[in-house]
Amino acid sequence: MSASLILLMFVASATPAVGAGRPSSWSTPVSIDGRVLLTSISCASSSFCVAADGYGNAVIYKHGSWDRPTKVDSTRINSVSCPSALFCVAVDEGGNALTYNGSRWSTPDNIDSGYELTSVSCPSTSFCTAVGGTPGDAQNSNAVIYNGSSWGTPTAVYAHSFATSVSCSSASFCAAVDNGGAPTAYNGNSWSTPVTIDCSCFCGFGVCDGSYARYLNSVSCASASFCVTVDSDGNVFTYGGTLWSRPVNIGGALTLTSVSCPTTSFCAAMADTAASNSSTDALTYNGINWSAPTPVDQPYDLSSISCASPAFCVAVGSNGQAAVYHGHMAPQVGPAHSPHLLRHPVACHVPHPYSLQYNRWSVRLVVTPHSGVIATAVKLGSRFMADDMSSPYLTLWTKRHPNGLSLQLSPCGASHLAGHLRVVHRATKPGLTEFDQSYRIAVDPADPHTSHLDVTQRFIFEEEFVEGLDGRLQDCEPSGQAVVHNPSYHPCARWKLVFSYVFHAGPGDGITSLTAYERLHFRPDGKTIQGAMLAHDCEPFEIADPLGEPCVNGPGGIGRIPGLPGISIFNGDNPLQWETEAYAMRSSCCGAIGTKPGIIDNLHLTTQRSVGLPVPIPPGCLECVHIHWRWGASIGGTAYGNGDPLTGCTSDPVPCAHPGTEQDTVLALVSHNDRNYPSLTGITGLGQNPIISGAAKSYSGTSALTDPVVWFKTSAEGTTGNLFAWGGFFCAPMSAHGSRYGC
Repeated sequence: MSASLILLMFVASATPAVGAGRPSSWSTPVSIDGRVLLTSISCASSSFCVAADGYGNAVIYKHGSWDRPTKVDSTRINSVSCPSALFCVAVDEGGNALTYNGSRWSTPDNIDSGYELTSVSCPSTSFCTAVGGTPGDAQNSNAVIYNGSSWGTPTAVYAHSFATSVSCSSASFCAAVDNGGAPTAYNGNSWSTPVTIDCSCFCGFGVCDGSYARYLNSVSCASASFCVTVDSDGNVFTYGGTLWSRPVNIGGALTLTSVSCPTTSFCAAMADTAASNSSTDALTYNGINWSAPTPVDQPYDLSSISCASPAFCVAVGSNGQAAVYHGHMAPQVGPAHSPHLLRHPVACHVPHPYSLQYNRWSVRLVVTPHSGVIATAVKLGSRFMADDMSSPYLTLWTKRHPNGLSLQLSPCGASHLAGHLRVVHRATKPGLTEFDQSYRIAVDPADPHTSHLDVTQRFIFEEEFVEGLDGRLQDCEPSGQAVVHNPSYHPCARWKLVFSYVFHAGPGDGITSLTAYERLHFRPDGKTIQGAMLAHDCEPFEIADPLGEPCVNGPGGIGRIPGLPGISIFNGDNPLQWETEAYAMRSSCCGAIGTKPGIIDNLHLTTQRSVGLPVPIPPGCLECVHIHWRWGASIGGTAYGNGDPLTGCTSDPVPCAHPGTEQDTVLALVSHNDRNYPSLTGITGLGQNPIISGAAKSYSGTSALTDPVVWFKTSAEGTTGNLFAWGGFFCAPMSAHGSRYGC
């Protein structure tokens, strides 16, 4: 069976043409300083740069040619910074600073005795910051500030590590990095506490074992809300004004030695193979993506780079080599249209509801004024499951919209929606039925070159099957417990709602993060939910959950039998007493990869006064709506994610993990006060506005939260993503076998 129905259409924007222009290129490296190692380069403009070397020499670039090296220091110069052709500062391994006034260099001035100064940054002639540390095992680091006439007293910035680089966008903002993977920031008055962002450890709550910390080699800040730092494992991290991003590998196994960002939409980085016969690659950032590595120098390495603008950079390194980059910022190519997008507006029209039936599932599709397509009157056979299921809202943060855009589908009013919303129903493979709603969102509707977000919401329903008897790898419950519980073999069926997106960036834009909201209102058998329970799957060694609630596995949910898995009940409440929110899963920290478990792992909803506990086997909640976004490793094993959150299998209702995903998910249960969807500004859940209307009262005069609406709020980064991939399961009536239900 296959059917297709276009439900709603909107306006599509035009595709911009590709701009013409000369390609960017690197010059052939030339030797400007014999066979000496050039340690640093700084370019104030395309007509003035200064390079420094390991023997105390400075080499000046003027109007396309290099002067001869000039001896200005008796020891190695580690860093130089030139905000203009009339002012430069250099620092050396002896804690000295030197200044250049456009014609000559000063004598070295010791500004941090006993410390090696590794880096200096001068955003103007009246402000500089130098950083450095003590060599050897007992490392600590200082920062020293220049106010236009003199250097201040050194200030400690790292207690147990060596500062490697500093970059200042103004006198009120600097960022420094170290060999411990922990940036720190200066706000014009003081330095922040360093926070580790780069390590290979398994960490929680922001704590990282320093023995696994990676070496941050360089940092560059174009503004107080845009910095980039690079490490020795090919990773870049971006600072957005408050937090640093997770690592993004752009260099593979290459060591990223230096980065320079003259603007928020352009950076260049140098990468070294770190081999004995090393070579250098360059990578550039266009405000959205990093390029692939481009070979620049072989067999030498160019380890330092400075860009005066997106059109001019210079890199220097070993054997006295220097290479010049001449860039050209061509207009970005706009996103290609999907085949179904229209080029002319059509009249606003909300069509009649559309009903479908397949595999004994029946669903009624309704287009609402503010929430797009929702699935309502969802039934399995004769058993009613849900009033409505949808993902009606999202919030998008981009470089051009750092404060976020709150978006909802408003077919008859002002909207960011471009293109059209369509629904396609199809049987994807035997035993599955699916319907998709897809639409395109214009970030700036008035701009023909704007970024676009393509979104697809997939509703997937699986046919019923009998656990333990159909030869399936994955039953609804890991142990096929329906068979254990009742020899009548009653079927269950799985469902899943998956929110997928692809971001197409326009010029100067790029996605920062996206948050989507899933709304589920269940009414099993057409009745009001009377009891809800949140639980954590305990491993045999766990005594309590992350909040301290005890793990139980004894009869009736009392006590703990050592060596067996069990559960803990959120807040000890069965049923829940209040509107509630809690983390379902968390993204990794400290450079680790993968989504980690949150506080809770599953939700059960029943029309009974409380939820029958699933311990000991057999389970007790036969009539429940079951939603599991994680199974404990000892309960589910590898077939059910091996203890990881179920963020994979986006085209099939079976549960599985995807170790590479990075998602934060909050679950909230809020009281259902009317059947209509609220406007976006009226949501009482999930962080758009105040999420929980009160934690000190119960609802409807009862001792439990009744008739709750389930909200999932999931946040992700990256240009593509699949959210809400865990789904749930529901059981059909026993029909002739009795009055209870399967599962």
